[in-house]
Order: sequence, then C-alpha cells, then structure tokens
Amino acid sequence: MKFNLSTLLLLSAPFLCAAAPVAESAASNALDARQDRCVVNNAHIDTWHESGLQRRRTAFSSHLTDTGAYCNIFHTHAVGNYGSNIQCWNDANMGWVVDSSWMLGAGGDAQYFMTLESSREQWQTSTGCATG
Repeated sequence: MKFNLSTLLLLSAPFLCAAAPVAESAASNALDARQDRCVVNNAHIDTWHESGLQRRRTAFSSHLTDTGAYCNIFHTHAVGNYGSNIQCWNDANMGWVVDSSWMLGAGGDAQYFMTLESSREQWQTSTGCATG
C-alpha cells in the first residue's frame, strides 16, 4: 500500500505535536534557584603514614553557606567509619581542612572514601546546596 506525502503528514501530525517541548515546571525552577544560591565541595588532597596509620587531609569549601559546619558532619561520619584523631581548622593557604587517621590498606581507603562521600551528601542535603 502506498501513501502520498500529504497523507503521511496528516497521519503523523498527532505524534509530532506530542513531541513538542514542554515548558519547565515551577518545581524545577525552584530547585535551580536554590542550587544557584550555594555550593558545597570536599576533596581528598593528601595522604601520609603516621604511627602505623594513614593520615588523610581533606579540603572543603562552600559558597553562600557556613563552611565550618562541615567539621561536625565529617567528624560524625568519620567516627562512625572508624576514623580517629580528627582535626579540623581553617588554614590561611588551603582554606578549611580536616585531617583524620585511618587504618593502613584497602580497608582504610574504603572507609575514608565512604566517609568523604557520605559526609558531602549530608552536607548537601542539610544545606540544600549543589556540589560542583
């Protein structure tokens, strides 16, 4: 069965209309506006060995939210994941940093990086900020 071009266009019109772009919802605009307000970040910046443990330094920063609040969040997550000797301060050159000790090896690596991710997620959730 053969169709001419006008018949094909007529039959495909409802499908073409359904594919038209939809305007953004108010909810996504509110989310974008909230995330434009503030940003939170953390990153592993150094590792060294000390007293049979690995010592890790984490830098963290934020824009338009309390950066120092991350110290308590990281401490809570680190203690829960067997981190120890957690020290947090504001360095003139590096900004906010936290040092923490972890067991040496793959297990300590996994615990540290799990802490890094879970603490960032909690910080992001509690502030309503984006990361990036």
